[in-house]
Amino acid sequence: MKLDIKTIVKFALLVFVIGSIYILAGGMLDKDQDSASSAVPAAEQNNTVETQTNDNTQTADPGNAQNSSCTQNGSCALNEVAAHNSPDDCWVTYQNKVYVVTSYVDKHHGGSAAFDSSTCGQDIEAQLSGKAGSDSAPRQKNHPTEAYDLLQSFYFADLVD
Repeated sequence: MKLDIKTIVKFALLVFVIGSIYILAGGMLDKDQDSASSAVPAAEQNNTVETQTNDNTQTADPGNAQNSSCTQNGSCALNEVAAHNSPDDCWVTYQNKVYVVTSYVDKHHGGSAAFDSSTCGQDIEAQLSGKAGSDSAPRQKNHPTEAYDLLQSFYFADLVD
């Protein structure tokens, strides 16, 4: 059996088209599943904030917020945030908003050492802008835009006086 160039090109094109359809259909199915899960009201998600990153889904658990005056998508006082000051229970503030980043601590590109008592339970504007480091992680350059976008996915409440 003799294969000519036209036959090879047709076969390659067919494989490419089938592969593209398969990939696009799979991507659409994933998006449908994501939109279906995000349609569930926050109150029905057992007081949990879910986040999608490039590599996996993370869950930011607000910990013992049920025993505090903090409410998800509501408000939270600084003294309540300050009580969540360890890598195992890490809340931070940035621009008058409270973020529960406990599930992200071990995934941080700079290492989990960036989250200690000088970061957890504190305002992190200086760390994000590169003006300060933590006790166990030295000062770094300004974080990229993606870091600010990722932080938004851990939003818990507005900070109040």
